[in-house]
Amino acid sequence: MRGGLADGPICVHKWLCDLIRSLPHEIEYEVPPAKRNHLTSPQDISRNILPLRSTLREVLERLNAGVQGVILMVDGQGRMQGLFTDGDARRALLGGAALDAAAEQYMNRRFTSGRLDASRQENLKLLTEKIRHLPLLDDAGRPVELISWAELWRLPVMEPSL
Repeated sequence: MRGGLADGPICVHKWLCDLIRSLPHEIEYEVPPAKRNHLTSPQDISRNILPLRSTLREVLERLNAGVQGVILMVDGQGRMQGLFTDGDARRALLGGAALDAAAEQYMNRRFTSGRLDASRQENLKLLTEKIRHLPLLDDAGRPVELISWAELWRLPVMEPSL
């Protein structure tokens, strides 16, 4: 369930609601189902995945479509070979790259990835100010899920049962 703080009697702690309302940006929250984790409720990351043969234009178009600011670049077998962020695109273009250039030559090949057998908290600990997107790979090296920096700021709020 998603919504805003003014959507109804969702805030049971007035001090918490007041604190959230005082923040300078809008906060989106989610009431998580019990025991939800990346193994039982994976997100669809297909829009975040592009083949190595993609051009900078294709990467930029996908980034512009709203994919959490990251593209996972995969080879013909679906194995992750690198990732591409808004910053990588900016650096490529400022360095003189053409839009029809192969994105592969500008992607980040030295990425950090998480493990499916690790807990959500263990994977979240890998995120830093520099590492804002963490792909979780299967045993074959194929991306299965993506954890982002924004998850550190997600505020779960419980709805009272009446």
